[in-house]
Formats: sequence, C-alpha cells, structure tokens
Amino acid sequence: MIGVDTRKHVHVAAVMDTIGGIVASLTIPTGTGGFQQLLDWATSFGHVLVFGIEGTRSYGATLASFLRRAGHKVVEAGRPDRRLRRMNGKSDTLAAYGEHFKAIDPGPSSRVMTVPFIDAA
Repeated sequence: MIGVDTRKHVHVAAVMDTIGGIVASLTIPTGTGGFQQLLDWATSFGHVLVFGIEGTRSYGATLASFLRRAGHKVVEAGRPDRRLRRMNGKSDTLAAYGEHFKAIDPGPSSRVMTVPFIDAA
C-alpha cells in the first residue's frame, strides 16, 4: 500500500509495512518523470495492492491517471478533517502515511472512491 499526499509542484509518497510502520518515503516532482520515479520506487518494495491518493480530482488527478494506465488500483483517500489538521500540524510524509490508512478505512471524515480509468487519447 502506498499513500500519496499531493501538492501543486511535488507529491510525497510513503510505503507502509504490514503493521502500519513507515518503511520509506519519497518526494517527487509532478510530471511524467516524477510519476515514473514514484512507480519504479513503489514497485521496488513488491506488488502494490493500491495507491491511496489525496486529491485525485485536483493536484493528484494526473498521477492517478498515470497509475491507472499502468494497471494499478487507485483510490481517492479524501481530505482529513481541517479542524484535526490544524490541531495536529502538517507534515507531508505524515499526510502520505495518513492517505494509506484512509484508503483502507476512510472513517467519517474521508470519502473513498475508486478512480475510474479515463483514456484521454
């Protein structure tokens, strides 16, 4: 499982082990080169079951499309409750870690949906 926190110019991904510990994180630039770097990095840990991505309709849309075209399952992890984010602070790596858990169990403050494949060609 890979969680991805998306931003306008960079995305931060985190891979978790089976008990929820962060194994590694990666910051990539947006764009095809960065997306391929993320995919190569993610698959170096083994078979990826799902990518949990925040913002598949905004900053994460192109990444979600790239991963779907590569044959991977992508879910929208949703945004955390803003009140909780303000209370707990913000870290891109920790946010990517949170996308992982929201993809597994969305809870009341997130909406998980499968991102449909849209062929732009």
